[in-house]
Amino acid sequence: MGGKAVREVDPCSRIRSVADLVDDEQLSSLGLMTQFGHPRIPDLRLVDLPVAVDGRRAVQRRGPPDLGQDTEAVLSELGYTSRQVRRLRRSGVIR
Repeated sequence: MGGKAVREVDPCSRIRSVADLVDDEQLSSLGLMTQFGHPRIPDLRLVDLPVAVDGRRAVQRRGPPDLGQDTEAVLSELGYTSRQVRRLRRSGVIR
C-alpha cells in the first residue's frame, strides 16, 4: 500500500518568484526576510540564510556587492598584479 500512495502523490509544487517570497507569510513569521541598505536599491529585501548551527541562526551581514565592487580584491587573491588589473579595466574586460 505504501508504494501505491507514493506513486499517487505529486511531490512537486510550483516554482515561486522573488515577488512571491517577499510577501510569503511563512518566511515573514520565521524572520527570514531581511532588509538591507543598498546604495542603488532602496528597500532591498532578501531571504536570509535558513541555517542554524547549535541552535543559532546564521545571518547575512550585508547585501550583494555592486558590479565590480570586489573585482580587484578577488583578482589580487588569484595572483594578478595591480598593473594587470589596470590593464584589464582599461581594455573593458572588467569594471
